[in-house]
Amino acid sequence: MEIYGKNFVSWEEARRIVEGLAAGLFRSGRRQTVPVTEAAGQIIDGAVTARMAVPGFVRATVDGYAVRVGDTVAASDSCPAVLRVAGQVAVGEDCQLTLAPGQAAKVATGAMLPAGADGVAMEEDCWLVDVHNVALVRPVNLRENLIQAGEDCREGEALAADGCRLGWRTVAAMIAAGIGEIAVRTGMRAAIFSTGDELVPAGRPLFAGQVYDVNGFLLRRFLTEAGWEVESLGIIADCPHSLAGALERAVALADLVLFSGGSSVGSCDLSAAAVERAGGEWLFNGVAVRPGRPTMAARINGKPVFCLPGHPLAMAVTLRTLLQPLFRRDEPLTVPAKLDGRLTSEVGRDDFVPVRLTAEQMEVDWRATPLPIKSGLVVRPAQTAGLVHVPAAATGYERGERVWVIPW
Repeated sequence: MEIYGKNFVSWEEARRIVEGLAAGLFRSGRRQTVPVTEAAGQIIDGAVTARMAVPGFVRATVDGYAVRVGDTVAASDSCPAVLRVAGQVAVGEDCQLTLAPGQAAKVATGAMLPAGADGVAMEEDCWLVDVHNVALVRPVNLRENLIQAGEDCREGEALAADGCRLGWRTVAAMIAAGIGEIAVRTGMRAAIFSTGDELVPAGRPLFAGQVYDVNGFLLRRFLTEAGWEVESLGIIADCPHSLAGALERAVALADLVLFSGGSSVGSCDLSAAAVERAGGEWLFNGVAVRPGRPTMAARINGKPVFCLPGHPLAMAVTLRTLLQPLFRRDEPLTVPAKLDGRLTSEVGRDDFVPVRLTAEQMEVDWRATPLPIKSGLVVRPAQTAGLVHVPAAATGYERGERVWVIPW
């Protein structure tokens, strides 16, 4: 058994390994076709493209009059452009009108524009001369107050990549682009448990020397939000026999196993020994990162097994960063901020530092205030907004530097 030996890897190398494991897991899920309206939160099976242009026709964005903009060039309050009203188009109507020079058509917001129209005059800039003629008091620019056919999305345009977890925005785009059903991967099951004689389930009486099991909640939350079916084995005692039994059951139950505690160097750290007794093949055994150094990964019977840090902050950071590919394929957007404090790091180690985000009046940038890294903390990190990544090649950041915050 090697703890932080030849299997100790950089954060980048560990991340590449996790990405490969995640890709294999997503391919192993059972394929199922579901209505697109029920697909949010699920893992997509196969890339999806738009079945139609959005919108499928030229569409008005205001109530007013569809016009040929060349007829309005000289329009003003003192000399309005008077156009003959050729008809009216309601929302949802298949417009068959064609505007000739000198004509206009009354349109509602969202209505299809007549052929020949290339702009829409707002109703506020028009007044009826009589039932057959309308006066415009200002010029209309080319393509003003309209959406071109296909402006939002072209037919065949990529909407979602294979293996990504569908959010509400992507599902809404799919509905708009004519997708009625979609193939997703289901049946992916993860088994989780926490290890430690000191752990007590939430809500139970707590005695001296004991702490509540936060990690069990974190594991379940990250997995269920990503569409995994979760089998929890609860809290396992720091006992070789108990840990070996839990690991055997977890591997038998699930496609993926994650458990916390017992992964750092120490007499009570039994996870590595249990993995090796189960015939595990090490992928990495420790990562050059803070927090999260004790993180380990192996394969048992071909299934990925992750031994994660016992401290909740280290666990949360590991789930949010290193294990991100297991939960969704797309990376979260980062928030630019000005650092309100100095960050120091060691070359050769990636750091992820929790920060608070604040904004003062008249300031353009967010201010990111670092929280000192103490992996055993739980309540203080809960008051932070995200993480600042200090790469292994950097020695840190100075106060006032621009940084990018990864939201929690």
